[in-house]
Amino acid sequence: EKTLESNPASSALCTRRAQRAGCAHASSRIRDDTTMAQKVRVLSLYKRLLREAEKFDAYNYRCYALRRIRDAFREHQSIEDFAKIGQLIAEGESSLEMIKRQVIIGHLYKTSPLVVENFQRNEKPH
Repeated sequence: EKTLESNPASSALCTRRAQRAGCAHASSRIRDDTTMAQKVRVLSLYKRLLREAEKFDAYNYRCYALRRIRDAFREHQSIEDFAKIGQLIAEGESSLEMIKRQVIIGHLYKTSPLVVENFQRNEKPH
């Protein structure tokens, strides 16, 4: 399943062919498609990380993971370099796998809920 964004050589070849065929906007269209595909991958990763972090039983781990995920994505939201974004996506996928493992371990060793957890669950919206 190789797509344009995962194979830079293929993307460059398509761009050259389109330019030879006289398509002036072809390279920008391909770049826009690649950018959009990368945005979709980033948003998908963000959602998967948040969903998995919500599964932590331990309140402190759950809050830390959610905060760290949000902070990391905010910190890197202005990056436009495709190579750097690809590297960050790979790091995010690695973090997702680590969170999945930690959630499983957390389920093996149950802890009692903290007072603050009970308070937040019983709190009614205004």
